[in-house]
Amino acid sequence: MSDSNKQILFKKFEILSCYKKNEHSAVYLANHIYLEKKVFLKVLNTKTIPDSSITERFKREAKILAQLEHPNIIKVFDFGMFEEFFYISFEYFESKNLREVLNSGKLTEELKRNFLIQLVKGLNFAHQKNVIHRDIKPENILVNEKYELKLTDFGLAQDSIDSLVTQMYAVVGTPAYMSPEQIQGEKLTHKSDLFSLGIIAIELFSGKNPFLGEDSNETINNIISFDEGNVEELFSNLPEDINKIVKGLLAQNPNNRLNSCEDILEILNVEKEDVVVKENDSNKKLWLTIATVGIIFALLIAYYIFKPNNVTKFADENLEAKSEINNEKEPISKEPVDTSMKDLNSFQNEKQSAENLIATNSIENSVAKNDDIILENIKRTNDMGELFIKCYPWAKVYLDNKFLETTPLTKNIAAKEGKYLLTLKHPDYPEYSDSIKINASKLSFIEINLDTLFGYFDCQVYPWSEVFINGVSKGVTPLENPIRLGAGIYKVRLENPQYKSLETTINITRNDTLEMKFNLELREKKNNVV
Repeated sequence: MSDSNKQILFKKFEILSCYKKNEHSAVYLANHIYLEKKVFLKVLNTKTIPDSSITERFKREAKILAQLEHPNIIKVFDFGMFEEFFYISFEYFESKNLREVLNSGKLTEELKRNFLIQLVKGLNFAHQKNVIHRDIKPENILVNEKYELKLTDFGLAQDSIDSLVTQMYAVVGTPAYMSPEQIQGEKLTHKSDLFSLGIIAIELFSGKNPFLGEDSNETINNIISFDEGNVEELFSNLPEDINKIVKGLLAQNPNNRLNSCEDILEILNVEKEDVVVKENDSNKKLWLTIATVGIIFALLIAYYIFKPNNVTKFADENLEAKSEINNEKEPISKEPVDTSMKDLNSFQNEKQSAENLIATNSIENSVAKNDDIILENIKRTNDMGELFIKCYPWAKVYLDNKFLETTPLTKNIAAKEGKYLLTLKHPDYPEYSDSIKINASKLSFIEINLDTLFGYFDCQVYPWSEVFINGVSKGVTPLENPIRLGAGIYKVRLENPQYKSLETTINITRNDTLEMKFNLELREKKNNVV
């Protein structure tokens, strides 16, 4: 390709080839002009994309990968905006995904172990950085010709120290690799990834996913109804240490699973890697403030003690100052008080301001982490606590079914210490209910996004059909957008006048998208159709 025919994107990417492209997004192999490296380039048109949540997912992937530098995690070189386009450039890693590698059927047990160890190391690094992947599956694991493995596609990932609620956008998960708590729309921890990792381990060593059913609904039921007590019997053909790992990862209750990836590495006799976790900015500012106050205090005390004509009078003048401030009486000595006391008083005022700033920073940091905050400045009875709720878009607030306020709140809700049923109601959203605890002399902070109470059903039907959910028509395929539904079980009926109707049951979970495909041509035609 001559220089005149070169396609340059965003003034720094020379396009070498295009892997896939549609009206909304594209993936290229490109040369990063400034880094002088080949890169994978993902591009999203933020103006044409039909669902803004896709843009949020795209940005989130860039943000998370930028902080994860590990040999077993795909690396981000660059990301940003150029006009209406958002882009991410990744390291060039010529590879196949693990699904393709598994299908080749050429893996020795040594290679399988090697892949599992690399995957566990990469995931362990992400977890120690407080990142939960949420979509561990063979398609998101890349392997090159040197058998080097990298974990990719963190588009669904979340920060495990995020606020109380899950993310603001719908998540497209993969049911065959989901943990029971992810299927049921519960709050996730790193142990959800560990369950998915257990499925990958089984597939690596046995060649099949034990939960995969005829459709998504059967797969989901297989995971939820799985009897973990049968692990040893079901997978007795696995190597002993792998069987032990699988047994420790596939517990229905997250509390009964292995604690971390480090436990897996220990079973595999692999040394763990130390991960340096950087302090967050708020902690840095807090310690910087403390250090500054300490230095100022030391300098002013030294100045006061060693100031000329002041050394021998320090004790007497300190007494005089206390006499003036506390007792409002004439000083013991009629000699004037040294003006350095003004410096000390001024410092004390500055010190108090700094302490107030430290306290404020501590409170803000605690709120961000959803901790309880001791209310130092509120006079109350010993058994009273407070609750503050931040809710999007808005909701009526009920405690134990008693209406109290409508968000946004203008003040904290005061209540006696104890457990309460919190209910948030909005006419256009599913009702939110959860058990909360209010502690005496503390403020509990809760943040809820009602958008996350929905799940989504993406129905693709060939050649086409009208889609009915619980008997109500939701449109004709192809649907412009996935159908938004509250969490629960629904009956789906597909109607096309040429074919017999198709009925099935789906399980919608909060904040996830269930994708299903149907081919009506595989069904019988109606009697009156030739």
